[in-house]
Amino acid sequence: SVTVLPNPVRGRKVTFRVQTDRPIKVRVRVYDRFLDKVIDLEKEGDKLFDLLWTLKQVPEGIYYFQAQVIDQATEAVTPLAPQKFLILKGSSSRTR
Repeated sequence: SVTVLPNPVRGRKVTFRVQTDRPIKVRVRVYDRFLDKVIDLEKEGDKLFDLLWTLKQVPEGIYYFQAQVIDQATEAVTPLAPQKFLILKGSSSRTR
């Protein structure tokens, strides 16, 4: 599985958390709200690992991602269901 932590995203990076039962390569393609490709990310790992995306110059808004899992033993590609996440960059209000 591949999920976004946290959702909504606040801060300077998005963490894509990957959980697997075998060594894999994961490819994540991120789209904006108009479904234009923003970035492709890729990483190899096993069990539990994170894929990071730095949000420098990325506007806030609704984003989607599509992940593909590639089994390193068989090279079989499994696309996962698209998911939506939100990036918020506004200043947080604090009560004093």
